[in-house]
Amino acid sequence: MKNVLIFVLMLFLMAGVMWAEGQQEVDKPVKFAMVADPVANLVPGFADWEGTLYADNIIRWFEEETGIKIELRLYSDTVDNTAKSLDMDLASGDPSDVIFSYAGRVNKFANADFGVNLYEALPKEHIEQYTESSLEQFERDGKLYALPMPGWAVCLVVNVDLFEQAGVADVLPADDDPDRSWTVAEFDRAVKAISALGDDYYGYYLIAKECGGDYWVLNMLGGFGADLYKNGKVGLNTPEGLAGMEYIHYLHENGYVPYGATGLFDGDKSRAGLSGKLGVEGGVASNVLRGEYAARDGIVDAPFKNVIMEYPHVEGIDGVGPCFGPDLAMVIDNDDPEQLEKALLFLEYFSSARIQSIIQEYFSKYSPLKTAELPKGEGKIVKAMQQMVGIIQERGIYDMGIGFPCYDELRQIWLAVMQGMLINKITPQEAILEFERRGNKLIAE
Repeated sequence: MKNVLIFVLMLFLMAGVMWAEGQQEVDKPVKFAMVADPVANLVPGFADWEGTLYADNIIRWFEEETGIKIELRLYSDTVDNTAKSLDMDLASGDPSDVIFSYAGRVNKFANADFGVNLYEALPKEHIEQYTESSLEQFERDGKLYALPMPGWAVCLVVNVDLFEQAGVADVLPADDDPDRSWTVAEFDRAVKAISALGDDYYGYYLIAKECGGDYWVLNMLGGFGADLYKNGKVGLNTPEGLAGMEYIHYLHENGYVPYGATGLFDGDKSRAGLSGKLGVEGGVASNVLRGEYAARDGIVDAPFKNVIMEYPHVEGIDGVGPCFGPDLAMVIDNDDPEQLEKALLFLEYFSSARIQSIIQEYFSKYSPLKTAELPKGEGKIVKAMQQMVGIIQERGIYDMGIGFPCYDELRQIWLAVMQGMLINKITPQEAILEFERRGNKLIAE
């Protein structure tokens, strides 16, 4: 009898251990590495929320709705610290399950070595919410390992008062017209007329002292139907690419932009925009208050009016998607099927239209989803943001190479050939060939 009791007790103990192990697996949290902007987690939510945006709201909602716990890991928002922290996690045997960061920083993980093909792992209807062009830049051999999240998007900011002064306001649509497109011919007519107003007036602005200037000019290539990258390689060596590069060179050589763009950077462009003597500049939706800020700071006597426009396009091109710098969300496959299932469930939730619409509104960014809600509210910035959302949903985005793991190095090559073209050391065609040679070599390494 004693032996029977001992045997029964052992069975209970074994069952308890097995239950505890199972319970431990159920309670094992999804490790979420947020490196897009860690300080954002410390910023309060909207007025009718309690606590912070991510930990106390977005993450809490998921935990309450699913019973799955999330372990939030915050990393420093720098290129080196982000990459090293995630690398160290992988090497230490304690990797994160989901990563959220600026795409240019951690897209080196978006491949078969670390992730899973989301085209197969997520519901088809979830994937179909995205604009196709926003996904294509992150594809690897027809597979998708990461999802773009809300990011910054570029538009043209127009000084309406200067257009009226130069007699070319007829090329602009009504302020509330959602169609913000125009042709290269209309743009060209406007920048010529504004540049003719005086020595200090310019129709447009180019900056090429640092690689950040690429955001403000690459869309110009798209307006000619040119791809900077196509099928995983440099795609600029086409008649459309040459036409776009020649037009950029033409603007510089004819004084429609300040000469010496290789010595100019973002600060110079901002000062020119505030001066009231710049007709068109690459910018973001919030720049529609440029004229009001200039008057407030005493730079001009009276505020001038700004609106946003798409980048211009030639006949035969419907319009131009903006350059887009998204954050990126992906799962890491840690050889734990149950943990991967939970991580995918969180990724689907986190990248949903519901959450992306909140992030879009909270940070004045733009979602790549066709199903994202328009920003709410009134005012010039909200109207401009609503127009930008419409442009992205209608046009998609312009691929500026952010999906490449070597994106930063490619930008440096682009800067070098652009500088060479603008100082007339090389022709537009030679600039294209050099970018193609060096860019494709880098991509293949």
